[in-house]
Amino acid sequence: MPTITRQCTHVCEIDRAAPNQANSSSCDVGRYSGTTNNCFFNFASLNTVIPAGSTINSASLIVAQASGGFAATLTSKVSLRIGDWGAFTWNVGPYLACDGNQFALSGTSVGNRTIDVTNIVQWIVDNNSPHHIFRFERVPNDQSGSSDAKRFSTTPANHSLQITYTTPAPCGPPTNMTVAPSVTETTSTLTWSGAVGGGANPITGYEIEYCDSSDGAGWGAWQVLAIVASSSGSGSRSVDPPSTRGSYRRFRIRTRGGLGEAYYSAWATSGTLRRNVLASPPAIFTALPEVYDGGNITLSWSGVMPGTSAIKSYTIQSASSMDGGVAWTSFAALTMILSSATSGSTVVAADTRDGVKVVYRIRTVDSFDAASAYVSSNIVSMVTAPPAPTVLAPISGGTAYSAIPRALLKSGAYAGGSQTLRVRVDGGPWYDSAADPTRFSVSGPLGGNTASIFMPPPLLPGSHMLSVKAVNAATGMESATMQVQFTILASPFSALTPNVTTVKAAHIQQLRDAANTVRRYYGLPVQAWKEAVVGSKTPVWRWPLHIAEVRSAVDDIASLINAHDASGALDVPPVGWVPFPPGRPRADLMRQIQDLILTL
Repeated sequence: MPTITRQCTHVCEIDRAAPNQANSSSCDVGRYSGTTNNCFFNFASLNTVIPAGSTINSASLIVAQASGGFAATLTSKVSLRIGDWGAFTWNVGPYLACDGNQFALSGTSVGNRTIDVTNIVQWIVDNNSPHHIFRFERVPNDQSGSSDAKRFSTTPANHSLQITYTTPAPCGPPTNMTVAPSVTETTSTLTWSGAVGGGANPITGYEIEYCDSSDGAGWGAWQVLAIVASSSGSGSRSVDPPSTRGSYRRFRIRTRGGLGEAYYSAWATSGTLRRNVLASPPAIFTALPEVYDGGNITLSWSGVMPGTSAIKSYTIQSASSMDGGVAWTSFAALTMILSSATSGSTVVAADTRDGVKVVYRIRTVDSFDAASAYVSSNIVSMVTAPPAPTVLAPISGGTAYSAIPRALLKSGAYAGGSQTLRVRVDGGPWYDSAADPTRFSVSGPLGGNTASIFMPPPLLPGSHMLSVKAVNAATGMESATMQVQFTILASPFSALTPNVTTVKAAHIQQLRDAANTVRRYYGLPVQAWKEAVVGSKTPVWRWPLHIAEVRSAVDDIASLINAHDASGALDVPPVGWVPFPPGRPRADLMRQIQDLILTL
């Protein structure tokens, strides 16, 4: 810290009573009996020896008091006069270039008096002022009051200026800069310390800039980030990473000082800040078993590529469909797996709604809670065995006369997909509605509640067992097997030769009995005949009514069969009934009914 001592070069006094007379042989300040005096002390210029921008640490004007003054306290003021030495006058000057310093002097003892003029010298430096004359005056500088003057030495060398100052110097940059964390998803904190102000150059703040790089090697141009106002040698600021994942950013800081840009510090550069790179979602994500009928689903994943931060967990969601995968629910949270591994598995409870389809999706979450995109699994399906089909005919214990009797079947309600019907008679082969379409009126995979007619190969008379089950068309899961015992009888009819055989009451009774037998086979109620037919007693004119009644009973059976489904396949062909005239029934009319009963 430099020190300057300046000896006074000139001293003079101006008497208020003689405002145009400068007296170098006297140096009085204050009021003598009838007048007031000021005294002036001249020094060499200071602005040529103290560098601009310096801080004046201390400046003392040391004046030598001589004997001859008054003992009263003199309230005084020292200030700076504009102009050069000479041609003094009370009335037109001197003028004050800056506020002076007020002080008090007491007593008449001889000795040096020290007066603080730091602010005056600082003004000279700050304004590069050439002025160098210090003026002593009384306060108030008029004729009022009692005598209070003090006398000072007229020898210039007895007075001096003693100044210590600090020269201007640049600020020092931060010596420690950190960016933490160095990898971030959102923001990081830039911290610096160790910055110092320069000589006469206190810290006023910091300039912060940044530049980006895609690979950490080649860097773009520096760009302004912020100007931070601060007087501290340390600080911190929240900073953002680059917008592009995986790119790098670094920062530099310089210290700003009160003397302006010429005295700012050099730049200090930080380490790098990188924008977080997300971990990839699993490359493989499977759900097994794909078809299930309850229990659990095992979810497995692998092929995760870690990003720039550690894997923290996996989020798994699920969605479902009840219409075969056409419409899906929104994905809903299922489970979260805490794991840092790149592969894994977990077991979740299966959705046990019959016929439901479920798809799962998974994403990777890193330590910043940043998540990858989702990837979906294969679709799994809840498939139970189909319900057992319904056998509408034959009725258990039913009897028919046809060698290829029809079975009226209906699949059960089933949401697990399509199904096929499988039928066999006794220990024969199984016939499938998809594999053996000619044996089913409605063939192929069937939906729920679907009616179909089955016709077996020709059967021999005797007792038979009909076995029927439903099978899931995709999985082969089978329903319970329904079994119905039925009997095939040989023809119960007597031979009738048209135009030869005479139709008798016994023939009508055979038709009536056979018709009711087949009606029972198909679950129709037994026909209650309107009157008995008795040989040699039933009037001939009543025969047409009995024939019509039997025909109606048989027509009911054909209508039931043909109404079973809408396909038309395996239906009973339309019968072109032979018209009958009044009188006894003819054999051909009877044969027509017999033949129909034998095909039902």
